[in-house]
Amino acid sequence: MNAQRIILLLVFICTLSNQELTAQIKRTIKGSVKDSTNQGIPGSHIRVIAGKDTLTAIADKDGGFSITNITVKRLDLMVRSIGYKAYASDITFEDDQNQFDLGDIVLKTASNMLDEVVIKGKITPIRVMKDTIEYNTEAFVIREGDYVEDLLKQFPGMIVSDNGKVTAMGKELTKLRVNGKDFFTSNVAEFIKKLPSSIFSHIQVIDDYGDEANFTGIKVGQPKKFLTWLLNREKTKEHLQT
Repeated sequence: MNAQRIILLLVFICTLSNQELTAQIKRTIKGSVKDSTNQGIPGSHIRVIAGKDTLTAIADKDGGFSITNITVKRLDLMVRSIGYKAYASDITFEDDQNQFDLGDIVLKTASNMLDEVVIKGKITPIRVMKDTIEYNTEAFVIREGDYVEDLLKQFPGMIVSDNGKVTAMGKELTKLRVNGKDFFTSNVAEFIKKLPSSIFSHIQVIDDYGDEANFTGIKVGQPKKFLTWLLNREKTKEHLQT
């Protein structure tokens, strides 16, 4: 093998090695979602379109988030949270940059945000009130054989893990109510995997400050979040007859 062929072979090997290293680069973005008072907005939904991939994250209790395993240099970012205007931006990494710190992303309050906000449409999918977010199940896709778990995964601001843990706005849901009454089990994972989604007309996420606060109206401390379900009587009757 003459010298020229050896040089060409070495160049070819180096090119392959560089391409392989480039393909293996995993980039990360991080940041914090805040309101105009510099308070974190937990539960904000962060979506990144990176080439053919769509990556998502939910802001933690302080509004912080991180998205990893990004393999492209340029991506589109969208940040949403109920009651706030959406934030959009594009991000470009430098050739040797593996991490991009977005700092604070400040969301502006939606101009129509009053005591109660109605997101309008043919069917109102979401109502946002002071201590309650209500989802109208008719506004979401319910296929035959779907369970509550399948429905919850469609709700903005709600995450269902593989083991059935449900979080809303960054907080775990630990209590269940049906038609305003405490359900016989607080096992949220078991509940959402066994009941058909079609028997409910509305699902609410409620901030619960405790029995004393419900009685006095004085709310102190951090609330717990629980799910309350409103039955669709006709669908429930059909389900019991089958």
